Amino acid sequence: MIDNLENILMDQRELFESKRNWIIRDIDFKKYIKTSHITIISGIRRSGKSTLLRQFAETYKDYYYINFDDERLINFTVQDFADMMMLFQKQFSARTVFIDEIQNIEGWERFIRRIHDEEYKTFITGSNANLLSSELGTHLTGRYLKVELFPFSFSEHLRYNKLSYQKLTTKVKASILKLFDSYLIHGGMPEYLKYGEEEFLSRTYADIIYRDII
Repeated sequence: MIDNLENILMDQRELFESKRNWIIRDIDFKKYIKTSHITIISGIRRSGKSTLLRQFAETYKDYYYINFDDERLINFTVQDFADMMMLFQKQFSARTVFIDEIQNIEGWERFIRRIHDEEYKTFITGSNANLLSSELGTHLTGRYLKVELFPFSFSEHLRYNKLSYQKLTTKVKASILKLFDSYLIHGGMPEYLKYGEEEFLSRTYADIIYRDII
């Protein structure tokens, strides 16, 4: 398990660091970086939580990273966190940990509390459906700040389309109105803006309603 986990960690970090093409979100990054509190990034499906995690990672020279939305980690349990930390420390020394989709591991709250008490700065992501449980209040009270991430705002939508509204000429106004019409109908889901597939929107909304809300 340990040898396999080490390979997974290296593969995941390589993929994580290769992601560069993204829009900086309208988040007060300094607010979350300057504090020792755990930063929890939650939000609806496909709103860009993993991308925001990567944006936070850009501000650190050294960090550890793992993504639990990986079929190779389907048998990972809370007992394996100790091996994970050992393998991290074997690679290099860091005091910041980034964890994606942590809700997939039952009992994760106790592990996060432990490394927080050991003075690791920790960033985690997870879906709203799993991070609104009472476990946060039970084990992490007073230890975390939460980033509630939404799809792109209209200003982020404009930035994605490289449209500045600093100089409002007639042509710029027309372009803004055109984009707003699209934004009003389709919303600001980053992946939809990238590919323009309406089936993606239908599938995502259905998942939110049936898998999360219900």
